[in-house]
Amino acid sequence: MRLNESIFLSNLGSAEYDLGVQVAVQRHQQAHAIAIELGADDLVALTHRALGIDYHAQESFDLARHHLAEALRLYQKLGQVDRETQLRQMMNRFGYPT
Repeated sequence: MRLNESIFLSNLGSAEYDLGVQVAVQRHQQAHAIAIELGADDLVALTHRALGIDYHAQESFDLARHHLAEALRLYQKLGQVDRETQLRQMMNRFGYPT
């Protein structure tokens, strides 16, 4: 019985994780659309970064790389050196080109 309980809980945890990440993607996409509508590059960069992390968690690495690269480009454009440096370090740790 405990073996079945362990298997069930493991599967449930995986499903809840997937659902949680998908909800995060939806919220970040909504925030991204608003940031674009407002023309707020700092918020667009923030939402690109968040979406990149979300997609990385989903193992959608091409989408993750795209969003992280866009965030990096905007941080450079805006002169946000600290955020650019932190993002570049994170991207390097996870194997994304910078």
